Amino acid sequence: MRIFDIDFLSRRLQQAALDPAEWPLALDDVSRAAGGAGAVLFSLSSRLPGPLGSPDLDEMTADYIKGGWYERDDRYVAVPAILQNGVGVDQDFTNADDIRRSPYYQDFLAKHGRRWFAGLGFRTEGDGWVLSIQRTIAQGPFLREETQQLKALLKPLAEAATLAKKLAFSRVAGLADALELIGQPCIVFDERGCVLTINALADGLVDALIDVRTRMLSLGDPRSQARFDFLLKAAAQGMTHPSTPAVAAVRDRYGARHVVRAIALHGWARYPFTGARALALFEARRPTGEATQAALRAAFGLTPAEARLALALVDAGSLKEAARRNHVTYETARTYLKAIFLKTGMRRQAELAALIARCLV
Repeated sequence: MRIFDIDFLSRRLQQAALDPAEWPLALDDVSRAAGGAGAVLFSLSSRLPGPLGSPDLDEMTADYIKGGWYERDDRYVAVPAILQNGVGVDQDFTNADDIRRSPYYQDFLAKHGRRWFAGLGFRTEGDGWVLSIQRTIAQGPFLREETQQLKALLKPLAEAATLAKKLAFSRVAGLADALELIGQPCIVFDERGCVLTINALADGLVDALIDVRTRMLSLGDPRSQARFDFLLKAAAQGMTHPSTPAVAAVRDRYGARHVVRAIALHGWARYPFTGARALALFEARRPTGEATQAALRAAFGLTPAEARLALALVDAGSLKEAARRNHVTYETARTYLKAIFLKTGMRRQAELAALIARCLV
């Protein structure tokens, strides 16, 4: 029987929590210590392998997803017991006859030279995860004594996952905030299409469209919703790339048009335990039209003529051009601008343009 170096494995898991690039190697260390042939972490919320797995299971994991085996995985019947007991193995829910008849064992696992597993179940802030350690046919099943040793890894696993999740959420939020600094509305979505984080610019565009219960974006227009969902799914499954992002124009229930670019977070191992999969970039709404004029008048007490000039300044850039577009003389425009400065508290045209753009996004 193998004797696991729990202290060493605990340190490796903690290193992975601090540096996401270490997760594949740390899981490889866990697998080797347990006499396994690879290990991978599964999120129970999606039934799909996460970005965290040892390198020797890359081919098997890809086949698991592509072949739809996550929908035919016999081992999922053991998940409730694994979460309750901490550890579960094949012998807990199946027998030799069932294994001989099972397509999952014979057509999938055998194809990749695997058969036996030990699953370690734990939760991090309510989310359920299972660390699946694989063994080949020759390596044989996990013994009861080995499963008792594996239980000692549950606490270090949960602690590492919790720390990794906290740090990853900080990275996700930092990504959204950084895009806000350059005037880019953005939303980060998880693998289920739920909003993980949204910056203030995007919040101003679509806040009323986000279901507070499901945290999903509900456009209200069926055709646009289908287009948006397809766009997001393609990104979440890694079918898009920053150099060639998928783009779609959609309309919401209020008739507003949104141009959305979806980008796959190919570096999603940087965000372990968050489910971050896709970045949606929204085209900033141009502050034009009667509705935005009314908003300016209500916000700052501008007259209709002053509101028209203020909007023209945002788009035109110069007072002379704004005067021309509004069919007023330059001197009249200067008079309006002085009144606008007084009412908004601004002193320069650039400050005024930035203020109006922020208010009307």
